[in-house]
Amino acid sequence: MIRYICEPITRNVIALVLLWIGWGVSGAAMAVVVAPMLTALLAAWVLQPKIAQGNESSSGGVATAQILQLSSHLILALLFNALAARSDMLILGHYRPAADVGIYSAAFLTSSILSLSLGCFESMANPLFSQHIAHANMAQLAGLYRTILRWSAIVALPLFLVMTLFPARILSAFGSSYESGATV
Repeated sequence: MIRYICEPITRNVIALVLLWIGWGVSGAAMAVVVAPMLTALLAAWVLQPKIAQGNESSSGGVATAQILQLSSHLILALLFNALAARSDMLILGHYRPAADVGIYSAAFLTSSILSLSLGCFESMANPLFSQHIAHANMAQLAGLYRTILRWSAIVALPLFLVMTLFPARILSAFGSSYESGATV
């Protein structure tokens, strides 16, 4: 909830406020950097009662504090990923005009549609992967990997071909000036 609801809302509110007070593109860039930090603080605030109960056992007899300690590296990795994932636009925005950043952003987000299909299959399959690994069902795990790979290719390959063969045409949906982002 924090990552997929609070972070985008926080980022958009900060960007709108900073744009409204006249910070322009710098304000939008600041929102991209500040929002993950604020949502990380929100997550820490929400999890604080759980940390305080650290010795109480949760599912499987593992203490809550142990779970949080083990997952703290993932939280740091998610924070770094949120900043790193947008660093290309921040760097591009420093050296190029805002129009170029807009063209790049539209082209990059359009090409990201390919990873959406993989993400959907991954979300569906992860619990099954974990179950097969936990029970050492390697034959079933291998079959599941083959099935996920096959369906990912079936869904992504046509999209890839259309995007590879007609990139300028796809980006022209945003306007004729966006066709220059076809290489992205």
